[in-house]
Amino acid sequence: MSEFDTDVLIIGAGPAGLALAIALARYGVKFRIIDKNAERSAKSKALAVHSRTLEVFEDLELIDRFLQESIRIEGVNIFAEKTQIARLTFDGLDSPYPFTVSLSQSKTEQLLEEKLREFGLFVERSSELLTISNESECVVSKIKQEGGIEALVRSRWAVGCDGAHSAVRHALNLSFSGSQYPDLFHLADVLLEGDLNPNEIYVYSTEKGLSAFFPYGGGRYRIVADMGAQESKPEDSSRHADPSLEFMEQLVDERCPVKLKLSDMRWSVSLNLHCRHVSHYRVGNIFLAGDAAHIHSPAGGQGMNTGIQDSYNLAWKLGTVSKNLANDLLLDSYEAERLAIAIGVIKMTDFMTRVNTLKNPVAKKIRNLIAPILASQEIVQRQIRNAISELSLTYKDSPIIEENRAPHSLANARQHSSTDLLPHFHFHDGPEAGERAPDAFLTLDGEKSTRLFELIKGIKHCLLLFASQDAADLKNFAGFENSLPANFRDFLKIVVITDSPETGKACLASMPSMQQVEIQMLSDLDMSAHHKYGAGSGCAYLIRPDGYIAFRSQPIDTNKLLAYLRKIFRPANQC
Repeated sequence: MSEFDTDVLIIGAGPAGLALAIALARYGVKFRIIDKNAERSAKSKALAVHSRTLEVFEDLELIDRFLQESIRIEGVNIFAEKTQIARLTFDGLDSPYPFTVSLSQSKTEQLLEEKLREFGLFVERSSELLTISNESECVVSKIKQEGGIEALVRSRWAVGCDGAHSAVRHALNLSFSGSQYPDLFHLADVLLEGDLNPNEIYVYSTEKGLSAFFPYGGGRYRIVADMGAQESKPEDSSRHADPSLEFMEQLVDERCPVKLKLSDMRWSVSLNLHCRHVSHYRVGNIFLAGDAAHIHSPAGGQGMNTGIQDSYNLAWKLGTVSKNLANDLLLDSYEAERLAIAIGVIKMTDFMTRVNTLKNPVAKKIRNLIAPILASQEIVQRQIRNAISELSLTYKDSPIIEENRAPHSLANARQHSSTDLLPHFHFHDGPEAGERAPDAFLTLDGEKSTRLFELIKGIKHCLLLFASQDAADLKNFAGFENSLPANFRDFLKIVVITDSPETGKACLASMPSMQQVEIQMLSDLDMSAHHKYGAGSGCAYLIRPDGYIAFRSQPIDTNKLLAYLRKIFRPANQC
């Protein structure tokens, strides 16, 4: 550390920057987090926190605070004129949190900052980035601190979490490709009284335009209204001004079939929406996360959630490399994984925005006819809620993901009985490498119930072994610990899952003893975990600290597993 002032300089203390700081603190990574503002914004801004982000908050030991402070969103109601054409719910999500919650972004930032302070760490406010550049083996940043004092910071890495107008992105001269929507939008934060379910979202599409109502507790709502294509006439400049309470009342009266009373407007803004993303998430030792890397329509409430998960992805990689457990190439996977996610989110939110702001009468009529039919299909509902909740996001094309299945082609199927082939088909139905690892209930000693998420949380990789009844596949782990990459054994835990405590005892007797790798034996009495993971026979899943499957194999193949670990987790001095 003698050549660096800190390991990581985080620029921007919004949700993405604060989430990154908390995640790095768990690894003991030294960092500084700066923000040019003297205090947190009091504006509500982003409201939705989806299922996958709630799972992240559970891992960061924040979940209880967020559930206590927020309200649950039970459904989304979409109307065309006075007719409801669709209703979307989050029922049936395969998550401990099968719902979306809503709360003000200012409150989200407060909860994150309070958690950061529990580590004895603080945001350096009134500290603005002036310049930043990659120089040799470090990043050199000039910052202006409170009182106008300028200082240089030499860091091993830097992360720009400084929003849509990112100074870091501009300093790197990165393109921010995309487009601006032609329509102007009015947003307002108001107290609202009327016959709306306070735990549901309402979207009204009328001849006058779109209006949407997003609750976030205490009778307060975010109202979003489409004002049509932007006019260039000078006399129309007033329509670009931030709307008044009176203007929003008139607009709601014209567009909403339910009588609503508005009051106590805390802020409003008139703006054009954009959908853009950077060409690169990494330049040298400088990274981008959150709105600095991608912006898009607020449809679906994806922006803040995507930014937090950018940080969650990057944090474990920075933490791993900082411990000299892997070389710098692991950090390249951040761009490979998160840029693809950003592009997908932009496509989804763009589609949702355009569908809800159609102007062509024929297109609107087609939408109004098709939407009820599609919304009534459970498969469509499932795809929509999994996409919005961000549970279906995948890294299957990542360079650090590996899938190994025993080959069973139609050509050699005759050589096997149907019973022999069943495990292969079961495994095919399990989550693939690159997908999120699902939660499940297990028992310890056949008595105490625990969740799989409780076992895999933290900063270690978790190796799930679904053992066969004779435990023969576990004997292959003889010498496994000594074959692991140097120091990595301290950052690996092994969880062996069996069908019963009796099988677990046999597995424990067969499993070679390990001195440094943590091993736990658990039972899956109702076989729900086996079912979710397609474990019809012995198989292995390696789960990353961010909860995604890095490697899986059927049958358990220790040679392939070790080859994967050596490829990814090679200290810099072994490259």
